[in-house]
Amino acid sequence: MASIVKRNKSFSVVYTSYEGGKKKQRWETYHSYEAALHRKEQIELIPIKQKERLQSNADNLAELLEEYVELCGRAHWSYSTYTNHVALIRNHILPTFGDMRLTEFSPKTIPTPATYCGWKVGNPGPYTGLWSSERISEMLKNETYIGNMVQGRSVKISYKSQKCLRQSPENWVVVEGTHEPIIDPETFQKVQMLVNSRKHTRSRTYDFLLKGLIFCHECGYPMAVINRKNAAGEDRLFFVCRTYQRFTKAGVCTCHSIKEETVNEAVLAKVREVCRAYLNPDRLRPIAEEAVENASKAASCEAEIQALQSKITALTTNLDQMYMDRLSGLLSEEDFQRIYQKVKMDRTVLEDRLKSLQEQAKQPVNTEEKAKALVKQFLDSALTSRELLVSLIERVELTEDKQIIIRFRFRELEAIS
Repeated sequence: MASIVKRNKSFSVVYTSYEGGKKKQRWETYHSYEAALHRKEQIELIPIKQKERLQSNADNLAELLEEYVELCGRAHWSYSTYTNHVALIRNHILPTFGDMRLTEFSPKTIPTPATYCGWKVGNPGPYTGLWSSERISEMLKNETYIGNMVQGRSVKISYKSQKCLRQSPENWVVVEGTHEPIIDPETFQKVQMLVNSRKHTRSRTYDFLLKGLIFCHECGYPMAVINRKNAAGEDRLFFVCRTYQRFTKAGVCTCHSIKEETVNEAVLAKVREVCRAYLNPDRLRPIAEEAVENASKAASCEAEIQALQSKITALTTNLDQMYMDRLSGLLSEEDFQRIYQKVKMDRTVLEDRLKSLQEQAKQPVNTEEKAKALVKQFLDSALTSRELLVSLIERVELTEDKQIIIRFRFRELEAIS
C-alpha cells in the first residue's frame, strides 16, 4: 500500500519496496496532488499485475515491452522517468520493431546506432552495421545511462593533431546526476558485478616474427593472436580471424585457426626458396642503392634540419615578443634596436645553414660500395632477420582451408613466387 503525505507545497508518495530481500521505504515528491494520486494508484496496481502475469505470454516486442513496463517500470521508476521511457518506447522502438516476433531477433536484425541514424561509414567492411562485443561491453559499463556525465575518456596528443589517447577509468571526470537516467543504479551495479565476475586476466601483447603481416584471406582484416596451452602445459600462439572472434554469431567469417609456428615455418621456407632462386646481388643492387641513398640522406641531414628549424622558430618568437614589449613600454627603443639586430643576425646565419643542408640533401651520393655490403647482409640474414622479412613481404594471408599465401612487395618477386 502507498500513502500521500503533504509537505509544504508538495506531495510525497510513501511506499515500501523490497530490494535484494531487504525492506526499504521510498519517498517520491510531486508538485501536485493529482500527480501524486496517479503514482499512488500505479504502485497499488503492481501486486495485482504481478499475480496475473507470472509468466510472459508475449509473442512480439510490443507485447513484451508492455509487460515489462507494467511489472518492472511501475515498481522502480519515478513518474517522470516512467513517462519519458513510455514516450521513448512509443516513438522510437515500437514503430520499427513493435510487430517483430521475439524469435526473429538477432544481431543482424537490430541495427547499430550508426545504422539507425543513417551515418555514412568511411571504409565499410564485412561487419559494418553489426554489433561488436567491444561495443556491447562499453554500453554495459557506460555511466551515462544512470544519469552521470563522464568526461576525459580520451585526450588529444597535441592541439595540432586529431589523434587521441584513451585514458584509464581512474583519470575520468564523473559528475553524478546531470540528466534523467534510463537505467536505475541498482540494475547497473548488478550488471557491473556480473561483468567483473567474467573478466579474465591475460596479456594482449605478443611479440612474434611476422607481427603486423598476418591477414585473413576471406575478409581481409588482420588476424588476432591468442595464447593457448598444449597438453604439456606449454604456451602456444595461434592465429584466429579477428572478424570471426568479434562477430561469431553473425557468421561473417570463419575461425581460420592455425599455429604461429606453422605459419613461420611455411613463410621462412618460401623466402628461402625465393632468395636462392631469384635474390642475387645484381637483382637487389638497384633496390638497395635506393634504400641506402634515402637512409643516408635522412641520417645525415634530417636531425640537423629539424634542430635548425626549431631554433629559427624560437628566434622568430623572441622577435615578436620583443616587439610587443617595445609597444607596451617594457623595452626602450635603444635596447630594442640593439637586441633586435643581434637576434636577426643569428637567425640569418641559421637560415643560411638550413638552406645549405636542404640543397645538400638533394645531391646524389655514391652508394655503390654500401649497396654491395647491404645486399650481402640481406642474403646472409634472409632466414632469421625480421627486418628483411618486413622489407620483402607485404602481407601473409591465411585461408579458410589453412593455405598460406605470401604477397611480396616487389613485382618481380610477386610474379615469380
